[in-house]
Amino acid sequence: MADAGTVVHLVSTLEGGGVERTLVRLLSGLPRRGLRHRLIALRAAGALAAQLPDHVSCLALDARGRSLAAGLRAARRLPRENIRLIHARGVGAWTDAVLMRLLHPRARVVLGFHGLDAPEPIRRCEARRIRMRSRGATRVACPAESSRNLLIRLGVPADRIDVLPNGVDTARFSPVSEDRRRALRAARGWARDRCIAVCVASLTPVKGHDVLIRAADALRGSRPSVEFVFIGDGPLRQRLETEVRNRGLAVAVSFLGNRDDVPDLLRAADLLVCPSRSESMCNAVLEGLASGLPVIAANVGDNRLLLDNGAAGVIVPPEDAAAIAGAIQAVVADEPQRRAFGRAARRRASAFSEEAMIARYDAYYRSLLNPAPVMLLKARTTEPRPSGSVLLTEHRPPGSVLPTEPRPSGSVLLITPRPPESRPTAQESDDLPAGVASTPHSASIL
Repeated sequence: MADAGTVVHLVSTLEGGGVERTLVRLLSGLPRRGLRHRLIALRAAGALAAQLPDHVSCLALDARGRSLAAGLRAARRLPRENIRLIHARGVGAWTDAVLMRLLHPRARVVLGFHGLDAPEPIRRCEARRIRMRSRGATRVACPAESSRNLLIRLGVPADRIDVLPNGVDTARFSPVSEDRRRALRAARGWARDRCIAVCVASLTPVKGHDVLIRAADALRGSRPSVEFVFIGDGPLRQRLETEVRNRGLAVAVSFLGNRDDVPDLLRAADLLVCPSRSESMCNAVLEGLASGLPVIAANVGDNRLLLDNGAAGVIVPPEDAAAIAGAIQAVVADEPQRRAFGRAARRRASAFSEEAMIARYDAYYRSLLNPAPVMLLKARTTEPRPSGSVLLTEHRPPGSVLPTEPRPSGSVLLITPRPPESRPTAQESDDLPAGVASTPHSASIL
């Protein structure tokens, strides 16, 4: 197959956050039909670099601080004729991606927006930086409708924003038999009569672990007893551990750090909690849903959409420890509801499969690099989209129209050329409804 060029993925590091884990899974699953993928870490490569597939090279620049030269250094290390597209994964890499284009002027630039490190309101200087950097890009991509809406409020034109939802490996994250679940709990030392509430997130301010510690304090002495298990690491660990000790909650809150056995930990748990102050599309929530766990999540980002407006769990106000404690007590006390949440969670996760995510990205990259043979419909409809669906925006062939039939959840709508023999005849064109033009392109759903 002819060489279609190289897509460069630009990240700060691969230390183990949700964005980075999703990227590694994506690069492992993308087909290798002529299109190559390379990864550049502006800082250290990070622990996840070892999980990259052999055909994806990783270049670590070990930049220190806010180095504006990192993007130019990266551009000089890559063969100019190969670079077709540069995808910056996170606002921290936007400037570097735009600078790389100076040495690779034919490359298209996609700026990935995966949420903020702090809840709104956004500082005026940060909003201006996002707005200005986006002008140097071909497209801006994000995984959530909530992120798209935020970008629009920050001044990024709506018709330049694409939504590509995250996906979860529903085979890796899946429930097990009750006997297996009991064995997993016994291996961890978790008593059968103890409720295990898991939080999978980096220990950073935006993730809201301090809210869960206050919820644990509110649940002190409750029956059954509740243990909060924090999976993940980060700069706040020492401070959070100190707060737990000072409150006398050492038996109610445990810190496991970064783990490779997250699927088994979720299988052994009773529920998953997401107390974040800000989110985009939360991978941990997706993993909890796929594991068949009831999810209690703060009403931020796309959490309400993921939980199907409360069908697969409980939505609580952000920063509300009392609401989280009350939701946990209600879920634990009502076994039929807990089981119903679990069944709904598994069904909901199926709408966000990893396979669909990989197919979306593959179609997206190829549409940007080859706009003539495969073109994405431009979103010019005000009709509501199905929950979890995505309508990518790009060039629209003259005369094409949006199909009116509903699209499956998580789908991508593409326009491809029709073969001449399948195009409508003059008589068939005359029979089309008023306002609908015939076109030599057909629509298909991925």
